[in-house]
Amino acid sequence: MTEDNPIQGATIEKVRPMNEEELAREGWEHTVDAPSTALVLDSGVTLFASRDPVGNGPGALFGFDEEHNVCIYASDFHVQED
Repeated sequence: MTEDNPIQGATIEKVRPMNEEELAREGWEHTVDAPSTALVLDSGVTLFASRDPVGNGPGALFGFDEEHNVCIYASDFHVQED
């Protein structure tokens, strides 16, 4: 983590669905077909995917490892307040 980049070098502390307050702040709703996974970093930053660059809705996080494609959906979780 650097002063001008709180993401670089940070560690993911928690993977969870966005909570109701975060969803409301973005003007989004939690739905099964619109995943809203949040990555909470040790730098205090919470990251989440948007459907597009202007934030028209939540998006899915995709990634891969050396053997399999991996997709993380918030619909695998239950939305709960922290």
